[in-house]
Amino acid sequence: MYKARQKELDRIVALKMLPPGIGDAAAFAERFAREVKALARLNHPGIVTLYEFGRAELPRGPNIRAAQQRSPTGVMGTPQYMAPEQIERPAEVDHRADIYALGVVFYQMLTGELPGKRLEPIYLDDPIAFPHYALC
Repeated sequence: MYKARQKELDRIVALKMLPPGIGDAAAFAERFAREVKALARLNHPGIVTLYEFGRAELPRGPNIRAAQQRSPTGVMGTPQYMAPEQIERPAEVDHRADIYALGVVFYQMLTGELPGKRLEPIYLDDPIAFPHYALC
């Protein structure tokens, strides 16, 4: 995802870019269109509003296109939200990668941080963690 400016309407938008050629598969294009339609029905202050979608040709220049070419795996995304197989085996990625990313978002909403830190066990007899339940 990129933060971009829609020049015609002079507004800031989120731009989701997919690797070149990925939309050529009919099954992928159908799934993506379903995802877009579902997102367009959502209306919440914490969710990006969808205005439009479609194919676009990138302008020539050293910005986004160069970033795509620099990626040795051809994989683009925010690493903390990417499923492990999206990095290890990008050709095998399917809808489960989106479910993984959604799980990361839910985890972050519940805990206030991204997953990945080792969780330490909490014991019920710990007077600091559970002052009302500490054993006397």
